[in-house]
Amino acid sequence: MYIRSFLSGKISLLFSKHGHHVKMLENSPIFLSNLKRNLTIEVNLLETTTKKLINCYGDSEDYIKTLINEKKKLTETLNNENDLGTSKQEKFQRLNYLSEVAELYNRINSNVSEFLELKEMLSEEMAEMAQMIQNDLVHLDDQIFEDKKNILKLLTPKESVDKEDAIMELSAGVGGQESRIFCSELFEMYKSYANKKNWSFNPVKIDTDVTEWGELMRLARIEISGISVFEYLKFESGVHRVQRVPKTESKGRIHTSTVGVVVSPKPNEIKIELNPKDLKIETKTSGGPGGQHANKIETAVRILHIPSGIVIYNDEERQMLQNKSKALENLKQKLYQKAFEDELNKSQANRKMQIGSSSRSERIRTYNFIQDRITDHRLDENFVGIQRFLAAETLNDLIESLKAEQKVELIYELIENFNKKL
Repeated sequence: MYIRSFLSGKISLLFSKHGHHVKMLENSPIFLSNLKRNLTIEVNLLETTTKKLINCYGDSEDYIKTLINEKKKLTETLNNENDLGTSKQEKFQRLNYLSEVAELYNRINSNVSEFLELKEMLSEEMAEMAQMIQNDLVHLDDQIFEDKKNILKLLTPKESVDKEDAIMELSAGVGGQESRIFCSELFEMYKSYANKKNWSFNPVKIDTDVTEWGELMRLARIEISGISVFEYLKFESGVHRVQRVPKTESKGRIHTSTVGVVVSPKPNEIKIELNPKDLKIETKTSGGPGGQHANKIETAVRILHIPSGIVIYNDEERQMLQNKSKALENLKQKLYQKAFEDELNKSQANRKMQIGSSSRSERIRTYNFIQDRITDHRLDENFVGIQRFLAAETLNDLIESLKAEQKVELIYELIENFNKKL
């Protein structure tokens, strides 16, 4: 297959995103040079992802053939069964899945045969006919690649939490004020990204410090809801490192600072029962505005969950019962997050792609402002255009590449387990 023929359409799409800028600034050599560099990076990232998916499909063919054989046997079994019990309904669901795989596989093989026939004809035809054949080849190659992506999507084990909403926590790390400045920038990036994805972005807790450089963010806790939120944002968990000369630096020295990002799923209902014997609940006077009223009445609530050692403190509401209710809700979320992380760590112990909250202590991305370079350490890829990235213009492209990388790894894990059973 021509990988480049598939990519040609994608390159045109990337260029069209910047076309209006080109018309406005066509006489600016610097702009056009930067645009060419940005497009080259995006195309290289896309090409790398494309090659991995195509190779993964080739390595999956033996497994796909066993699924098609299973479909034949299951069809015969269902035709000979008379009962309509639960097991038969499950078998029909399995048959529907296998039929989808078989339909895609057969269409791929049919299109590949047609592609090869047209390719043979290409050298024998006149120029006008050759151009028509070339167009057909590009169309077939696009269709073949899309069908291969879809069949790999069917093979990829489903993660039930991918459809959940998410809770994102940003916390300034190493680097003092510069870390807090970058924390604010990441907050704005994710806010813009949520807006582009039509997600709800609801900050529920923000801690800031007022400094000579303005209000700097120490911590932010955000609830993000919408379609497949966790499926995308789970790849953002980890340590984000920034290298630049901060505006707080008077001598022009380059500083390295970090911001920690933790993303965990937020199911509609957390089924965790709290044993009152496991809780130590204290009430305290609330700080902040309110004067004598706040200082004399104990409205803040501190809860210690003894088995896990988790401590929750809430003083956001004026009523003690409301603070207690919120603190208990937050405790359940923390316990759910801990259980989720423990399970994730077990399932991902040997995987290269460490995703989700378990990777919060791992450096996942470096933003080098001096070189206008972003490095994602999981993909081992470099690309340029930090300002566009922080404006959430190219963040989705990177996340899609990470999703593809995870998909490939999960499928190879599936094939390895399948081969062990042979």
